[in-house]
Amino acid sequence: MEEVRRILIDNAHRLTDAAGRPDPAGGTVVLREAVRVALVRNFHDTMASPEWKSYMALSVSVNSLPAERRQVVRETLQQTDTVFLERMARFYEQIFAVVHRRPRPGVTYRQLVTAGASVVEGLVSRALIGSESFSDDRRGPGLDGEDVPWSLVATAFWALVEGLSEEIPVSRAGAPEHEGVLSR
Repeated sequence: MEEVRRILIDNAHRLTDAAGRPDPAGGTVVLREAVRVALVRNFHDTMASPEWKSYMALSVSVNSLPAERRQVVRETLQQTDTVFLERMARFYEQIFAVVHRRPRPGVTYRQLVTAGASVVEGLVSRALIGSESFSDDRRGPGLDGEDVPWSLVATAFWALVEGLSEEIPVSRAGAPEHEGVLSR
């Protein structure tokens, strides 16, 4: 999360146009870069996390537990999942407000987080078993359109962001359409 904040701060000048109005296209470029950089770190952190590995092992084996323990373990896993999803949904909402973006109609921040976590966790699971589909030879756009390396996890996550969210149109007055909603 700190890497994302650093990228936003370092590129704050890209979030507005020359007249100081919000620039959703600039926000998209900055968010794309944040995804490109941060998802590599997130992938490796998740892969190294003993807590995540324990969570995954329990989640896939909960139905094999004795009936008297199954419900308690399932409820604990659900509570852990809810805390994670809510925390990350708040983070996404904060970041999206800065980069002038919102979920597409019918999509919630929690759904974005759930889908994003599934991408990361699925790719981490495959990496842990030695899947050979993880070459980092993909290339894509950097901040200024230059050709830079993109990991599979960042590429997949960015496709998800593009598919489930959209830039917030700027009104004639120069304020994003959501201005009053997020300040409540």
